[in-house]
Amino acid sequence: FGVARRISAFCGDYRAGAGLDLSLDISDLQEGAQIMCPTLLVAGKSGFPARAGAPEALWGRFAPDFRAVLVDCGHFPMEEAPAETARALLDFFAEDL
Repeated sequence: FGVARRISAFCGDYRAGAGLDLSLDISDLQEGAQIMCPTLLVAGKSGFPARAGAPEALWGRFAPDFRAVLVDCGHFPMEEAPAETARALLDFFAEDL
């Protein structure tokens, strides 16, 4: 994929998050739909999700087996805090699920 196609895909993802995805999430919450597998959120402490509220509180409503790890970075934990992100993933997958 070229750079233009990657940028287009990123923009499409953000656009869906503010529109179609949001309406589907609201509908799922109203219907009580749940993610029934262990779920992990890795987010930056100072990224957009953290500034918009408590991402762990929001996303925890979707999954009964939910864990959140907030790392000391901004919006892109994988790029800004790769060691902490890797540790969160390794710990999550190492658990006796």
